[in-house]
Amino acid sequence: MIYFSNHVSIWLGEKDNIPNLFFLTLFFFLLFFLMATQDIAVDGWALTMLSEENKKAASTCNILGQNIGYCLSQLSFLTLNNKNICFYIFKKYIKFMYLIFNKSTYYRNVYEKLDLLYPSFQPFVDMKKFLKFWGTFILMLTIFTCFKKEMSDQNEEKNKLKNSNEMDNYNISEAQKCDDKMNNAKMNYPKKINNQIRTNEHIKINDIKQTNIQKQSSEINEFANAKDTYKTLYELLFLPPMKIFIILFLINRLPFASVEVGTNFKMLKRGITKEEFAIFNPLYIPVSIISPAIIGKIIQKLKPLDVYYFGYVLRYFSNIILSTLLPITKYMYSNKIQSTNMKFYFYYMYIYMAQVFNHFSIDLMTVSSVII
Repeated sequence: MIYFSNHVSIWLGEKDNIPNLFFLTLFFFLLFFLMATQDIAVDGWALTMLSEENKKAASTCNILGQNIGYCLSQLSFLTLNNKNICFYIFKKYIKFMYLIFNKSTYYRNVYEKLDLLYPSFQPFVDMKKFLKFWGTFILMLTIFTCFKKEMSDQNEEKNKLKNSNEMDNYNISEAQKCDDKMNNAKMNYPKKINNQIRTNEHIKINDIKQTNIQKQSSEINEFANAKDTYKTLYELLFLPPMKIFIILFLINRLPFASVEVGTNFKMLKRGITKEEFAIFNPLYIPVSIISPAIIGKIIQKLKPLDVYYFGYVLRYFSNIILSTLLPITKYMYSNKIQSTNMKFYFYYMYIYMAQVFNHFSIDLMTVSSVII
C-alpha cells in the first residue's frame, strides 16, 4: 500500500490520466490476497490467545472490528476527500484563528481572500495519502505484534505442575511397591523365580517411566506434527462433502456481486451525489456494532450452517430490494423540482432500511461462516 500509493491515483484516471484497469485489478487482487492471509493468521492467533470460554466470541469480534473499520475508513475518506466539506472546515478554521490572532497579517490576508482560494483548493485527503497512511498504520501495528509475548494462564500452569508432581509421586510409589515385591520374592522363592520376578518388575517400572515421558513429550511437542496435519488437511479437501462446501463458499458471492457492487454506482449516474451517500455512513456504524454482537449471541445456541443458509436466502431478498433503488432514484431526480422534501425523506429512509437489511443478511452469513 505504501509503495503503490504513488501509482494508484494515476491508475484511477485522476488529474486527466487514462484509467488503467489491468494494474488496478492486479493491485487490488494482491491487496485482498494479503488481507485474506492476514485474516486467517488472526483467526489462528485467536485460538491460542483466547481462553476456552471466550473462543466462541472470536468470530463476533472479528466481524465487529471489520465493520467498524470499514465504516470509519469509508466515512473519513469520503468526508476528507470532498472539496466542499474540506473548504468549509478550512473556512471555519481560518475564521477561528483570525478571531484569536486578529493582529496577524497572514490570517487577515487569508480571511479576506477565502473566496479566491476555492478554485485552487484541494481536498485534505486523496487516494495517495489515504493508502500511505493506512499502509503505514498496518505496518506499525504488525511490527508491534511481533514483540508481543504470549502469557499462559497461571491457573493452567499450576494445574500442569500439580499433575506432573502427582505423576512423579505415583511413579515413585509404584517403584517402591515393585521393590517391596522383589524383596518379598527373594525371601519366599528360589533364585530363578526371583530373577524372573525382578526382570518383570523392572519391565513394569520402565513401562511406567516410558509412558510418563511420552505424555510429557506430547504436551511439549503438540505442534511438532504440523506436516501430518497438513497432509490430513490435503486428504480432507478431496472428500465429496468438502468439495461441495468449498465450491459453495467460492461462488456464494457471485449471485450478489452485480447488485451490491453496481447499485451505488448506478445510483450516482441517476442523480444522487456522494455527499448524500456520505450522510448514511454515520448511521451504519451503530448497526455494524450491534448486528454482529446480536448474531454472535444467537448463533451459539443454533447450528451455524443453518444460520448461513438462512442468511443466504435473506440476502437474495435484500438484493431484490436493492435493485428497486435504481428506478426510484431515477424517478426522484428526474422530478426533483416537483418533488417535496417529504418525498426525499421517505426516499432516504428507504435507502437506509434497504442497506441495513442487506448488511444484516451479510453479517448472518459472515459470522456463521467464521464459526463453521
